[in-house]
Amino acid sequence: MKLIPFEPGEFFDRLKKQLEGIFRLNIPDPMARSSASMTETERELIVRWNLPGCQDIQVYVDKQTLTLACTVKYEESHGDTRISYSSQMRQKLVLPLRVKGELVRTSYEGGIIEIRLDKEL
Repeated sequence: MKLIPFEPGEFFDRLKKQLEGIFRLNIPDPMARSSASMTETERELIVRWNLPGCQDIQVYVDKQTLTLACTVKYEESHGDTRISYSSQMRQKLVLPLRVKGELVRTSYEGGIIEIRLDKEL
């Protein structure tokens, strides 16, 4: 005969499952979908960076380092409840060559930012 009608571990497992069901958020990880590719021409380095869901993108260039900062916003609805999520993301990319940081041209379309940097000759 058990002195306790249930095992404490079972109780906490059930409680954890219930709480997970109530507070479960499927917030996407922007870092998981972020990827960059580089193309080099005679005079410039072209970086294409996949940044879905990013807003307020800022680009910083320092010789051989490219830094991107942005805000990621996400909303999810559960019946009458709407959950908003916002976070800051910052990523650095070491470039394969030195570039002129003062001559940066950018465009953003369809979640992809294209950054054109003039090479230091």
